[in-house]
Amino acid sequence: QASEEAADAELAVPAVPATGRSEQTPLPLDEDTTTVKMDMSKHMTRDDVQRLLDEHGLKGLYDFLYLAVNFETGKNYGYATVNFVSPEAMRLADSRLRDIWLDATTKITFFAFKVQGRSNLIENYRNKGMMFQSKDEYKPVIFQDGQRCWFPSPDVEQPPTSKSRSGGKRQR
Repeated sequence: QASEEAADAELAVPAVPATGRSEQTPLPLDEDTTTVKMDMSKHMTRDDVQRLLDEHGLKGLYDFLYLAVNFETGKNYGYATVNFVSPEAMRLADSRLRDIWLDATTKITFFAFKVQGRSNLIENYRNKGMMFQSKDEYKPVIFQDGQRCWFPSPDVEQPPTSKSRSGGKRQR
């Protein structure tokens, strides 16, 4: 089963360079950005990302966290989606975390995410395939004042299916 998180990686505007091959152009941060894609080590868990944020003085300044994970391998795709409570909180996080090396090949970078704001993120993710997984660590989490809150349940009985980029069926 292909994981639908790969499709969520479409946070960037596709560009077609002279090679004719499609690449991703990161979305720039702007003055209103609250939701970011943060590059992460593929060896980290969602709890590791939360610990990283909290250890850098950001507890209570973010209210949504999702680490995209491949359901088959259990490894993440190398990025986390984080919503900060305000553009100022996002800029503080960026200044505290940008360019920290997480391992020999991965340093934290920030880019704007395609969906902005906690309520829009909840609606974007609540019916995705990971919400139907039994493993909690595969699901997004939300926070209020630094404390984890209940994430709204899916409002469909099963995730809709659609074709994956490879042409096979995938959970969406």
